[in-house]
Amino acid sequence: MLLLGLTFIEAGLLAWLFIALVNLGSLLWLEIVLGILIGLIVSVGHRILFLTLMGIINNHCKPHKKFNMFYFRCVCSAFMILTRVHYKVEGLENFDYSRSYLFIGNHKSNEDFMYTEIPLKKLKLGFLAKMEVGDSFYGKRYAKQLDCVLLNRSNDKEGAKSIIQVINNIKKGTSMMIFPEGLRTDRSTNKMLEGHPGSYKVALKAKCPIVPVSMINTHKIMKNAPFRKTKVKVIFHKPIEYDEYKDLNTIEIEEKVRKIINDSIPSEEWLYEHDRYHFQEKR
Repeated sequence: MLLLGLTFIEAGLLAWLFIALVNLGSLLWLEIVLGILIGLIVSVGHRILFLTLMGIINNHCKPHKKFNMFYFRCVCSAFMILTRVHYKVEGLENFDYSRSYLFIGNHKSNEDFMYTEIPLKKLKLGFLAKMEVGDSFYGKRYAKQLDCVLLNRSNDKEGAKSIIQVINNIKKGTSMMIFPEGLRTDRSTNKMLEGHPGSYKVALKAKCPIVPVSMINTHKIMKNAPFRKTKVKVIFHKPIEYDEYKDLNTIEIEEKVRKIINDSIPSEEWLYEHDRYHFQEKR
């Protein structure tokens, strides 16, 4: 939001400068329109140029991980500005940043990882992702930087190795994010569908707290962009401690987590009726 505000302030100043320097006589309205357009083009353009140059440097060099992550977050912020995402985060006070957690979320868009990684930047966080992610332009560069574990779904043996790696990461202090729905997800609704119960074996083996994560409206971003803004809300629920689920099987844990996630997500009808508000409390 700060970056978005600075962009509009800069665009406004450039527009004012254009109006002050250009005199079109009685066509003041044309001066204002041209000033605003030129201001926005220059303001957004130099940010895109900056990201492009950083990408070239990043692609041909091996800079420090902190630089990589700084560039990655800049790209994420630029994406949210260009797609007009307004997002709100709740529940960050629920964490002890000296501990590691297993985050479980509903999966509704390919960009869901952005809305968890950015607010949790103080926490060392990794992701379990499909193998194809590592073949993309950004995946090749940032999969390791984001502590991603790539899952080969077509090879059970390799898939088991990935799950063991996720368990070891948590034991060594890296929190992990998993989207158990995988390809089963219905991206026409916010509600979480029944996911892979096997994902919860990670928690049982690592004996770590489970954090349910509700993501609201991420499936609407690409439908709305760039002409309509999308209000996204991310809720980090209170951790479920190991003692609370250790006597449950993976199916029961999956049902418990899914219920917590879905109970905090309003119906599509409610969201439509309250779209002009920023997610008032559901009554």
